[in-house]
Amino acid sequence: MILYYSRKIAVYNFTIYESGTHKGFCHIWSEIDGHRGANEIATCVFNYIRSLDQRGDIKKIIFYCDSAYGQNKNKTVLAMLRYALHTSANLESIQINYLIPGHTYMPVDSMHATIETSIKKTIIWAPSQWPTIIEYARKNPESYHVNVLNGVDFLGFENIVEHTFKKNQKLQISKIATATIKKKQYR
Repeated sequence: MILYYSRKIAVYNFTIYESGTHKGFCHIWSEIDGHRGANEIATCVFNYIRSLDQRGDIKKIIFYCDSAYGQNKNKTVLAMLRYALHTSANLESIQINYLIPGHTYMPVDSMHATIETSIKKTIIWAPSQWPTIIEYARKNPESYHVNVLNGVDFLGFENIVEHTFKKNQKLQISKIATATIKKKQYR
């Protein structure tokens, strides 16, 4: 009983960095609410794409990410991108670029370094402290935008994957370096 309550709880932080605006977006949840799998990552990216679409002035999105197969380089994320584009009002294309494993230093990595630096002399007593700590880890040009997710917030993309890819379709996802999805305009 004592060992159970003394164990540290894992808190996950999925980050998105906008190169054009220099804004940082952090999506956090604990191991109680979700894992670090494809559905969790796809949910975070889907919600971000929806927020971009709602701005109304963005037509094209280009993502750069690592090649983590279990998280972002898989059928779930690719199917979600297609679905997000299909259901958007303003977007015309989404491109995802997978960087070469081992060579993935990106601006988003500086967000993680900034957060790590800010907690060096901080004792974190409860998972509820993380949103505030992460938000205020950076002050310039502005604080990070933090979205706390609970278990009910995660979407299941299984049906979308089934409708996007044929049941026994063989894809060599490990060889994909770039995927571009364009919205077809029917007139």
